[in-house]
Amino acid sequence: MIYGEYKHTIDAKSRTFVPAKLREQLGDEIVITIIADKCISVYSRDAWDSFQEKLLALPAIKAKEVRRRIYPFTNEITIDVQGRILIPQNLRERAELEKNIVSIGVGDHVEIWNEDNYMEMQNNISDEEINLTLIELGM
Repeated sequence: MIYGEYKHTIDAKSRTFVPAKLREQLGDEIVITIIADKCISVYSRDAWDSFQEKLLALPAIKAKEVRRRIYPFTNEITIDVQGRILIPQNLRERAELEKNIVSIGVGDHVEIWNEDNYMEMQNNISDEEINLTLIELGM
């Protein structure tokens, strides 16, 4: 499981550092994309293959628009020897990534957020809704 919150920056060349703990869990070969929120989703090769299998198993009529949304933004990336990745401009723009960013582990993958958007998203999460969901799960 991937978890934790890491604040860092993007440099002038569109590179960002991947924290060591996340690199250990993701590996050197990763897949990055935009799925639904204004953030970049980062998958290990295995996690991406699992996600993609589920997506490809959907009836084409259902998955057509999802595929059209995800695949144009999908990139295979190698983490360099200094622990950095280059984030393509189209992903940076779509996720509104600027200088200050936050990477969070969300179980099977990592999300990279613009710091302001991340704080807004966190502030909009309702404690009551979380509690109700946990109760539904029997926790």
